Amino acid sequence: MNLAIKPFNKKPARLIFLATLLVVGGFIVFHNWSRPVIVQSHPEPSNEPLHSENLSGFSERDLGDKLASQETIELSEKRKAEFAAIKEDFRTKIYPSQYGVRDVSQKRLERDQKIKAPMIAAKEGDWELFLDETVHLQTMSDYLLSASISSAIRHNAPLHVFEELISRGARFLPRHTMMLAMKNKVEMVEKLIPLGLSIHVRTASGDNALNALLVTFSARRMFDFLLYNGVEIQNGANIEDPLMKALKGAEINTEAAYYAYKLIQYKAQITTAHIKQFNNLNSINSKSYELLVRNVPELRR
Repeated sequence: MNLAIKPFNKKPARLIFLATLLVVGGFIVFHNWSRPVIVQSHPEPSNEPLHSENLSGFSERDLGDKLASQETIELSEKRKAEFAAIKEDFRTKIYPSQYGVRDVSQKRLERDQKIKAPMIAAKEGDWELFLDETVHLQTMSDYLLSASISSAIRHNAPLHVFEELISRGARFLPRHTMMLAMKNKVEMVEKLIPLGLSIHVRTASGDNALNALLVTFSARRMFDFLLYNGVEIQNGANIEDPLMKALKGAEINTEAAYYAYKLIQYKAQITTAHIKQFNNLNSINSKSYELLVRNVPELRR
C-alpha cells in the first residue's frame, strides 16, 4: 500500500490570507471616515485685564503665580533704584561727613594730580615749583618722595634739588643708579655718592650698573668709572655674562668691542665660549674683530 504524503498546496492559503487583510483594512478605514471631526476654535486675544473668570482652563493658582512673579520683578527693579540712591548718598554725603573727604573719586583724582604735578614741573625745568610740589608727596608716603628723584634725574636737575629731597627723607633707589649710569653723568654721580647714592646696587632682576650699560654701549666714561671703582663684573638678569654680552654686541655695534676690551683689562674670565664667539665675529663684523685682534691678544688662542 502506498503511504506517501502528498505535498501541501500553498496557493489557496495565500489567497485566503490576502482576502482577510482586505476585509479588516476596509472596515478600519470606513469606521474612521464615518466619525465626526471636532475642530476647536481659539478665541482672539483680548485687551481686557486678566481675571480668573476670563481664563478658561487657567487655574487661579497659576494666575496667582504669574501675578506674584510680575510683582517680584517690579519690586526687584524698585529695590535696585533705592539701593543706587542709598549708594550715591553714602558716596556724596555720609562718607564725606564722617571721614572728612568730599568724595571718594574726587579724592583719588586729587591724589593723582599731586603725584603728577612734580613731574610736570620737572619737565618744564621749574625746580622751585618742583620742590614745592614734592611737599605733598612727603605727606603721602616716603616712597613717592623717593620716586620723585627719577624726574630730577631724567630732566637734569641741579645738585641742590637732590640735596633738598634727601634732606626731607628721600632715598636713592637702585633704578636711580641705573638711570644716572645710562645718562653717562659721571660728575653728577660723584657728587651724589656723599648723599647716599650707591654704584654697587642691583635691581630686583639682578642687574648692576655695568649690566645696564651693556645694552646701548653709549657710556664709555661711566663704564670706565664703574670698573675703576670696583663694581663687580657679574651675570645680570639673563644667563650671559658681561663679556659675552659685549662680544655679541660687537656683531652689530663696533663700540661694543671697547667694552669687551675693558672687561678683559679688569680680569673678566675668558672661556672657550668667548673664544668661539670672538672667532665667529670675523665673518660678521670684521671691523670689531680687527679692533679686538689688535688690542686683546688674550682672545687669540
